[in-house]
Amino acid sequence: MSKVIAFHLPQYHTVAENDRWWGEGFTEWRHLERWSPVFEGHRVRRPHESLGTYDLSTRQARAAQADLAKRHGVYGFCYYHYWFGGKLLLEKPLERMLQDGEPDLPFCMSWANEPWTRRWDGHEREVLQAQTYGGPDEWDAHLDYLLPFFRHPNYIRVDGKPMFVVYRLGQVDRHPERFARWTERLRKEGFEGLHLVMMLGNFSDNIRPIEGVDAVVEFVPNYLASANVVQRFFAKPGLEDLANAAYQATGATTVVDARKAFEKLVKLPKVHPTQYRGMFSGWDNSPRIGKRATIYRGFTPALFEEYLRIQRRRTEGYLFVNAWNEWGEGAVLEPDDQFGHALLEAIARP
Repeated sequence: MSKVIAFHLPQYHTVAENDRWWGEGFTEWRHLERWSPVFEGHRVRRPHESLGTYDLSTRQARAAQADLAKRHGVYGFCYYHYWFGGKLLLEKPLERMLQDGEPDLPFCMSWANEPWTRRWDGHEREVLQAQTYGGPDEWDAHLDYLLPFFRHPNYIRVDGKPMFVVYRLGQVDRHPERFARWTERLRKEGFEGLHLVMMLGNFSDNIRPIEGVDAVVEFVPNYLASANVVQRFFAKPGLEDLANAAYQATGATTVVDARKAFEKLVKLPKVHPTQYRGMFSGWDNSPRIGKRATIYRGFTPALFEEYLRIQRRRTEGYLFVNAWNEWGEGAVLEPDDQFGHALLEAIARP
């Protein structure tokens, strides 16, 4: 059976940059604190009382996540890694794992290589942290930082090669040279090379496999938009009452039928010899972006389990679920106030 890897967001601890950009004490939890419904009867999932809110800079919180994942058959986490030409952000939880061993769980890293902007409050053109790509010295510095993680006994390797996922590989300047250099260096460091994985998403540069990748992973529901799954409704009669002045003033909410999305998901074609299939654990990003949100209606644990079984049969080795803890986007495997532990229990069942 395929091994389930869940994408993991580390933005549950304070950092100076977020304090400066978004206000003192900002973490991902603030999106839930400030959330308001976009239509009558609208609800978002919140942490189950057994989970509560946590701080990932603490060993206790990270150990609890590992325990929860292990008990429910989640093989490992794929942590978002933020590297901006030498500048790091949200690195503390993983760095502390190297020190204290928690979470004690298989893991890999996904380079989220997009610039940080004010997209959450509608000002996408205002860049908070630019993404830059240097030459060989920067490539080496990046790999130097990653090596202690790659050497960790829990780091996921494929045929002796550390798995490294890149969100927007097509955006990385001179990426064939960069990763060829990494491969050569890793072999000198005692590895068999690099297992480079490109995300398939709804962006033109990553729709087709690019030179030098060893595998691709379906990043869903993002990737589904490239398959014409999303239908946009604006004040459509029969759908929730969205036709009010506030809604019209802020723009359309995108509403997607979750079952239709899953039906499309299990028909996505194979575009690479090694293609890790994807799943999503719900989606409603209104806590982050309000009335411009995309909401997958009709998502239930039963629906998740039905299509999880299909995707497990279709994938090769690993199945990536988006996500473990994207509370601001309504994509969570962690127990919540609506479904409890049901999504995790679905993974645990053979």
